[in-house]
Amino acid sequence: MRLTLAMTAACLGIVGIATGDPAHASIKQPTDIPAQGLGPALTSLAKEFDFQVLYRTEVVGTLRTQGVSGAMTAPEAI
Repeated sequence: MRLTLAMTAACLGIVGIATGDPAHASIKQPTDIPAQGLGPALTSLAKEFDFQVLYRTEVVGTLRTQGVSGAMTAPEAI
């Protein structure tokens, strides 16, 4: 009985942690990334919002951004 209760509490704790992150993604914050190459822009965005971005350098190597400025969430900035 105690083991079942402990396992239930652990599972609920893990579910709570796993579902808590979307709230962080919906927070707007001031963002100012100038027009530049896509690789450096993604790196700047990742630092501002504290997340990781994976991309292939040969795919984004020649692409450029128009830049982004204002209060926005990470998905809006991308």
